[in-house]
Amino acid sequence: MKVFFYSSDDEVPFSALYDNLNSQNNFLISNKHIEPFEKHKAQLMDLVGDEITDKVFFVPKEVKKIFLDWLTKNNVDWSQKEIVSKPVMANIIGEEKLNQFLKQMNVEEEWESVVKPNEPDIITEKTQPYIKDKPQSLIQSLRLVGDILILIIIIITVIFNYINSDTPINGKYNGKLTITTSFPDSDIYINSKKQEQKTPVKKLPVPAGNDIQIKIIPPDNDVKMCATIDLSPNESKNIGDNSFKNCVSQ
Repeated sequence: MKVFFYSSDDEVPFSALYDNLNSQNNFLISNKHIEPFEKHKAQLMDLVGDEITDKVFFVPKEVKKIFLDWLTKNNVDWSQKEIVSKPVMANIIGEEKLNQFLKQMNVEEEWESVVKPNEPDIITEKTQPYIKDKPQSLIQSLRLVGDILILIIIIITVIFNYINSDTPINGKYNGKLTITTSFPDSDIYINSKKQEQKTPVKKLPVPAGNDIQIKIIPPDNDVKMCATIDLSPNESKNIGDNSFKNCVSQ
């Protein structure tokens, strides 16, 4: 972005705050609005934007300090450049008065925004003095440890969601079974597979399907109780004594 400060004994031949000069990126700011210039800050700063661009502004010399102060507060660094020659403005078709004004105005100063190199990984002494003197390998090691910790947190979160979900991630278990019977501490078999939990059990993950075979074997093994149920995906079912029969009688 460049800013040229001009002076002229004549007023700009338009009444608006600014006008485009044959380009959407070239702007002539009016010298008719010197006294209320402060009131136009919001409009002009929106025009300038908050990023370094290829825009060019011609600004009245009388408001130089105000304009540069605005830009500085907008986090833009500026440096004054020596004007080698007056900028040549293209002839604007149908704007004879404006063309004449541009030819006669005196461009006195040129200022240009300073582009800083991208240094995303550099930490300045002012903000982090204790890191500056540490070896680069140590900083890289600390970053690696941080990445590992983040990965561990993600894994723990996935496992927690797997355990507490009605439909675990791998899709194997998609139903829940609660068993409460008169035979506490009994082994539970589902489709002939022994479960780690014993009765009573709450919300046991079970493969959904039809004719699911459930068997409970009490510690004394005097009796074996069997039940057959259907379980739909995402369904939670409670079964008790009335659902079981002696396996021998089935």
